[in-house]
Amino acid sequence: MEYIADRVTLNAIVHEAIRVNSPDGLASLEIPSETKVLTEENKPLEYIVMQQSAVPSNPAPGGQIIGLAYHLLPEGASFHPPIQLAIKYDPAALPKDAAAGNLSLAYYDAGRGWLKLASTVDAGNHIVKTKNIQQFTKYSILYGAGADGQDSEPAGTSSHITTITWSIIGVVVVGVLAIGILYIYFSTRRTSEEGQ
Repeated sequence: MEYIADRVTLNAIVHEAIRVNSPDGLASLEIPSETKVLTEENKPLEYIVMQQSAVPSNPAPGGQIIGLAYHLLPEGASFHPPIQLAIKYDPAALPKDAAAGNLSLAYYDAGRGWLKLASTVDAGNHIVKTKNIQQFTKYSILYGAGADGQDSEPAGTSSHITTITWSIIGVVVVGVLAIGILYIYFSTRRTSEEGQ
């Protein structure tokens, strides 16, 4: 457990960059200064735990979890802007003829499984990184196929709901404009017929 309360203001802003390493030294978090760090209860984050975790279920067909999963705690802690997570991998753990470029970091969602994040791979040092950690949950390295978790909504919501809502609003606005134009047209026509 890493106490960070002395580097976080009462307004939940990091005033001194924070780096936290997992006990095995294979994973690390970097939180730059000026990052807002909140608990699930919207209070300033006071500590961070990075612990090894059993890998919950397998990813989509064609995907494979490489190495260990890391459970970042407290669960639900959030970061704005997102922070960086890096995890080292053993190249011997990769499938035969696997390309390191097909590795990405992924997080586990109980409803949807493992979701990939935009990641970079340092094949020379066997490290996969992402700068897209928005909240704490379980993270691991994913090889191959897997659902894209970038900019995804929390379980139980859907990003296309916003699109549908804006579509409905658009239809309503066009309908109101059409009715307004027709009203003006017929009012003007009636006035000119009455004037004749």
